Amino acid sequence: MRFEVFDAASGKAYHTFAREDYLPRNSTTTGFFAWAFDGKTFAGNKTYTVPDGTYYVKVSLLKANGDASNPAHWETWTSPVFTIDRP
Repeated sequence: MRFEVFDAASGKAYHTFAREDYLPRNSTTTGFFAWAFDGKTFAGNKTYTVPDGTYYVKVSLLKANGDASNPAHWETWTSPVFTIDRP
C-alpha cells in the first residue's frame, strides 16, 4: 500500500508519505487503520516538506497475489482536496 501526495492545481507529484508492505486484517468489523499526513514526504532516504497549498492523496493497494507491474492488479482511491496553510 502506498500513499502519494499530489498538488491539486498542477497534478505535480510530491513523493510518498507512507508505504506499507503487509497489513493485518482489522480486528473488529468496525475497525480501521488511520494514517496521519504531517506535510512531509519521502523518496528513497530523502525527506521533503511540501509547501503551503492544496493537495490530494492517492492511495494505491496491490491486490492479493497481484503483479506490481500490472496496472489492473492495483486498487486506488483518491482523497478529497485539502489545504496546507502553516502559520
